[in-house]
Amino acid sequence: MRATDIEALRASVETYCSDYFLAKAGLVWEGWLEVLLRGSDFAIGRDAMSEDLRIEYRPLKRGRHPDDQTRDFTLTPHGTAVPFPTPKRAGFDEREHLRKGIDQNDARTWNLGARDTDVEVSYLPDTPANSAALDHLITSLRLLRLRLSDFLEQENIGQAVVALQQQALALPGPTAPAAAKVQDSVL
Repeated sequence: MRATDIEALRASVETYCSDYFLAKAGLVWEGWLEVLLRGSDFAIGRDAMSEDLRIEYRPLKRGRHPDDQTRDFTLTPHGTAVPFPTPKRAGFDEREHLRKGIDQNDARTWNLGARDTDVEVSYLPDTPANSAALDHLITSLRLLRLRLSDFLEQENIGQAVVALQQQALALPGPTAPAAAKVQDSVL
């Protein structure tokens, strides 16, 4: 390999070595999506309340070990193979992931395991249909935010609050599991 720029040469050598060793390991790589649902409810000061919701997704590669279909890997940005992260519910205790052998520093640095407790994380294959569905969900959330902005703007807020109070009285109460989840999040 040749290059006049030492950084370009380093990158070429790194790519070549990474590709070589990955090919030697025999891992079969496929595209996956990591889907994160972030949300929290909290008090701001003594009398103010807030609710937060954010959906994001990003591609990642999953490599499956040829001799053991239960051993999946992904790569850190520096090319280090680490166990493929597992899905997690919000409120996950990072100690469980650390018991599975992910180094705490790697997990925090590369977001592989030791993640925020208010984040739900799921994984699915990176297909055009899955990406389109997630894009649609994010677009719908953006549209909801814009509609709420119009609904709660200064000219409408008085009527909006009255309408919300009337509708809230007409709505059925949450089901038992949903009510317990809301109650738990309030505590």
